[in-house]
Amino acid sequence: SRYSDTKGYVFQEDRQYAEAYRYRDWLIESFNRDLPYNEFVRKQIAADLDVDAEGNGKEHLPATGFLTLGRRFLNNRHDIIDDRLDVITRGLMGMTLACARCHDHKYDPVSQADYYALSGVFLNTDEPGGEPFAHRLADAPDERASHILMRGNPSSPGDKVPRRFVSFFAPQEQPFGPGSGRRELADHITAADNPLTARVMVNRIWMNLMGASLVESPSDIGTRCPPPLQQDLLDHMAVDFQSDGWSVKRMIRRIMTSAAYQQQSVARGPHGEQAIAVDPANTLYWRMNRRRRDIESLRDGLLAASGQLDRQLNGPSIKVDKAPFPKRRTVYAYIDRQDLAGFLRNFDMASPDAHSPARAYTSVPQQGLYLLNSDFVAEQAIQLGRQAATVAENSDLKATADWLFRQSLGRSATDQELQLASEFVASPPSSDQITETWIAGYATLDLEAGKLTKFERLPKFQDGRWSGNDGAPDAVLGWCLIHAQGGHPGTGPEFTAVRRWIAPRDGHIRIRGTLNHPAKEGDGVRGTIVHDSLQSLGQWTVLQGEAKTQVESIEVRSGQTIDFVTDCVGNPNHDSFNWTVRIRYEDGAKEVYESERQFP
Repeated sequence: SRYSDTKGYVFQEDRQYAEAYRYRDWLIESFNRDLPYNEFVRKQIAADLDVDAEGNGKEHLPATGFLTLGRRFLNNRHDIIDDRLDVITRGLMGMTLACARCHDHKYDPVSQADYYALSGVFLNTDEPGGEPFAHRLADAPDERASHILMRGNPSSPGDKVPRRFVSFFAPQEQPFGPGSGRRELADHITAADNPLTARVMVNRIWMNLMGASLVESPSDIGTRCPPPLQQDLLDHMAVDFQSDGWSVKRMIRRIMTSAAYQQQSVARGPHGEQAIAVDPANTLYWRMNRRRRDIESLRDGLLAASGQLDRQLNGPSIKVDKAPFPKRRTVYAYIDRQDLAGFLRNFDMASPDAHSPARAYTSVPQQGLYLLNSDFVAEQAIQLGRQAATVAENSDLKATADWLFRQSLGRSATDQELQLASEFVASPPSSDQITETWIAGYATLDLEAGKLTKFERLPKFQDGRWSGNDGAPDAVLGWCLIHAQGGHPGTGPEFTAVRRWIAPRDGHIRIRGTLNHPAKEGDGVRGTIVHDSLQSLGQWTVLQGEAKTQVESIEVRSGQTIDFVTDCVGNPNHDSFNWTVRIRYEDGAKEVYESERQFP
């Protein structure tokens, strides 16, 4: 239904649809309480016409966002009406009425007069705004005549046409009465004898559950569409749908409890090869189609596995691709018509510009690259690891591994998987394993003991520097950041800027560096070098100048850390610093580790 929080290109007008999310909230609430589908459709076309004098029914006014939240086409009224007719006729009835805007339909029995008869319905409809929805509809106060536009040109009006339904479906129908005609239009679309509406909806339900449509083109059940191979099934479900009170939930339950839905996706057993030979495309649904996850369930699944998913219902749209990454369900993502979030595009989000019959499901490199390199995905992995560590405190290895499988995959680990997990944890790192040398982070510095506690990585890399989730300043870390040459500490000893070096092998090292405080204001910065077992190796306070930070022969073991810690001394203002470091092993090897050149 081409939902978006913005209007698209509208020149100098405000691009935002204020509180567009109220339509989405209405949709979710309606599906959750199983509003009968005929009423569901009716409210989205004519909810304002069902509000009585006492205000009963006012809660359904956001439903008209189905029509009003489309593109604005630089506010060209004829294009806006065409978009609304398209989403109604293709979306609800699988009928390509928009083809008749400029001429009689070439294939289906829809005339140009039919198009402009329905166009007149929305020609006589205005958008009044107000509570509880800023984009609701209302009938125009005065009738506006609708004319056939020759070749679709507004400058070439032809015969006047009364507002009515498509003549092929209602040949004896009288013109619509006073008002816009939206109430009559909704009545026709949801009428028991309308052959299209129920079929289109049950086919969409089937398509989403079974991974394939019964009709080749889900939004076009016209003469150019091949008849469904399972015509009897489609008709049977459509009749059941209506006789069962137009209940979407009961139709979903009926399909999911069927033998067809409960088939496995692989061709096994004595008849598997024969079935593949007879029906390789699975048009007879003798097995379940394998399906790719959509981006909403993929992202929500990652959040659920990490224990971070926010299950709150309803509310304003949020930008889910910006750090700090919100934990809300992806259905609440902010949708910008002109700048759809990149990860949504990569994973085949439907275009918000026009009615979309079905999602595309592609397999492109950007999807794998996102999962490998996304800060969001990495954050969920870290959170899952932290939970696993907590579980491991009171469980053995096999119980912890089984918990990980259940948390991330929704099932217990097999005996073979438990064995593999045990072997993996028990095995030492391989010699060719890629390791980090430098890490940018923050920590708490105990000045008296010369020890570092609560070390955490700085979470965000942007514009060549590591900082808090909000950038700098961050709501928690303040101005704490690290770049190749230096950085800036946060406020107080608990938010020191830390550049950590990890020893790649055993040996003796020496350290050479220069700590510089270039500002002419402030109270300077303090640099401390901390060995993870020997505590402080040296400390220097610098104000408007520089100091050489040198440490002679120090023994390190593989994996031990040397931290270069900078704190604000007292006042964090004007505490930008430069601290470049060079580390060399003393055994004659040529390997040199330089903080600036090897900045991650």
